[in-house]
Amino acid sequence: MTVYFFPRGRLGNAIFRYFACSLFCISYKQDYSVTHSSRDCSVSDDIFIQWMNVVPIYNVPANLFFAGYYQHDKIYKERKGDLIEYMNNHLDHFVLTDGVIAGDGNLEQFFIRDLLYEPVSFSKIYDLVIHVRLDDHVTHGFNISVEYILEALERITIVEKSCIVVQKPTTDFEREYLRSIVDFVFVKYGIRISVESNDTLTDYYIMKNARILVCSMSTLSWAAAFLSDKIEKCYFPDHSMPHGPHCSMKAPIDNTELYSIGP
Repeated sequence: MTVYFFPRGRLGNAIFRYFACSLFCISYKQDYSVTHSSRDCSVSDDIFIQWMNVVPIYNVPANLFFAGYYQHDKIYKERKGDLIEYMNNHLDHFVLTDGVIAGDGNLEQFFIRDLLYEPVSFSKIYDLVIHVRLDDHVTHGFNISVEYILEALERITIVEKSCIVVQKPTTDFEREYLRSIVDFVFVKYGIRISVESNDTLTDYYIMKNARILVCSMSTLSWAAAFLSDKIEKCYFPDHSMPHGPHCSMKAPIDNTELYSIGP
């Protein structure tokens, strides 16, 4: 009996899919695989939500196929101990993305051990980390308007050891968006806030090791918050996802405060 993980999206999406796969592996004593499957039983987002809400699945088929998104908080927080134990017992498991840029076919592999534990040499530690998601979200019109980010920052005390984590800006719009935040922090607090644009794992580690994390509309920041044992407070976008029923995530940790991202 095997649970098959299907590569779809980038690392944040892959982590949440792994969470869903793990819970089924735990619940039905199945094996985990990222190899090709016959797809004889696809666990869609709708089916997962029914299961999550305690509608049991009887006569579970030999193979289950996971290609959805499964972005929820209640079930994962309730079973966080089980998830962390399972991940620690399977550090050589890995997830795949479907590309460096989502869907480009350049699959990236990330081991569970690297999602749980950063290298001992890791030193990019900040008290406050603000994650900003631009790139493809700008292309598709999903980015949070900068005025809502600034409005959220009005409620947060910015300290010296703070940074913005953002994929390296490539357009004038992205550079101006980032400049607006940097200038706001300098005018309000007299601090030249650092900007971090690194490889995916380094940026993930920076968020995961923060004391306070401001999440964006990015599952990578949500996963970093959920898997962190350092974050004391999380600020989270008060969203209404336009992509269907696959997402109910609004509080990756108990001490989460929502901030508005528009009407």
